[in-house]
Amino acid sequence: MNHNMKNSSTSEPRERVIAPICVGEHGLITVPPRYRRAHGLGKGSRMLAVEVADGLVLIPSDDALERLSERLQTALARHGVTADQAVRNLDKIRRRRFQRRHGPR
Repeated sequence: MNHNMKNSSTSEPRERVIAPICVGEHGLITVPPRYRRAHGLGKGSRMLAVEVADGLVLIPSDDALERLSERLQTALARHGVTADQAVRNLDKIRRRRFQRRHGPR
């Protein structure tokens, strides 16, 4: 298997490789070097931890992504919805939109 990672600025899809990461003392994790290089991560780099179903996805922090997240949370709050409530309702909303577009199963 070829483990070369392509530059993230290209439009070509990168090969996705899964690598084990151990949780150390005080909950610290170490991102493998090939991922740090591929994503320009260094000491002090920020990452976002996103819960997806039963998993945890780590995403390099991006100022634009953080601003978008803040805008979404503000918009949800204006309608009396917390981010947690919105996430819990995603499956129901997806099913409803799928049925509107493609009809009942």
